[in-house]
Amino acid sequence: MSNKENIIVGGIEIPPLNSFDWDLISSRRRDIGYTDAAVRQYQHAHPHREITVYLRGEREYTLCGRTFHVTPGTIVLVDGNEPHFPGPNTDGETIIYLTIFFGFTTRLASYFCWKDALSSGRRINRNLFFDNALRLLIDRRWDAMIAENVCSREGHNFFLLPLLNYLFNETEFLLDHQHANSAKQAERIIAFVQEYIQKQNGRDCSLAKLEELCGYEKCYLSHLFHVHTGESIRKCIERCRRNFVESAEKAGKKQKEIADELGFSSPAAFWNWKNRKPRSQQERE
Repeated sequence: MSNKENIIVGGIEIPPLNSFDWDLISSRRRDIGYTDAAVRQYQHAHPHREITVYLRGEREYTLCGRTFHVTPGTIVLVDGNEPHFPGPNTDGETIIYLTIFFGFTTRLASYFCWKDALSSGRRINRNLFFDNALRLLIDRRWDAMIAENVCSREGHNFFLLPLLNYLFNETEFLLDHQHANSAKQAERIIAFVQEYIQKQNGRDCSLAKLEELCGYEKCYLSHLFHVHTGESIRKCIERCRRNFVESAEKAGKKQKEIADELGFSSPAAFWNWKNRKPRSQQERE
């Protein structure tokens, strides 16, 4: 174990991140025990990669239809579009884990979460953003591991563990300095939300989705966004969508193409939205 002091997450003391004997698990591992998944209907998937680092508590985890047991020190590597499901805890302990998203922006975003023995949970307000160069390095190693069809624990450790250890050092550094830089951190969160909305053209930008990506409770995030930008998240989404429509129409895109891009169920639904006056204009009239 490391001589570094323990860290506090959600009021619970856990060992330093670099004190664990890490076990990296992906859908390619063939040297661990699996059981047939009984929760296929609960699995979900997303296009971005995700790394979940377990620090306290135990649970069953299903990845690509196979279920395995995770304990403190397990790192689950979920590739883009791989179905997965973190099950309830199995030891009665509060589960604490660090989730790292390789999302739609040029940054890595991570935050601590916990779930209690009844599997009800909340997200701890720990939002960390890392330099894009680190994400690119991890992506490159991850791609190389896939290309070489690495299936063993030793191989996973060789390709990714050195970079992950650096990431954990950076995480502890940012946690130590987070309170002193809370205003700057808020600015980075808002910049993250603005960039995500812009890149998505307003699609899949519900408050629930933004809460999931940022780790901030949605009401607080809405307030923070308005304070920093002078507009609501809803107005920002509306503006980005209409800007996209304007540029798409100038580029000669058809109505159906634009509707699909913005996530409308049909061209008719898009047409109704397009011809609806923005709320601010309605209020002025």
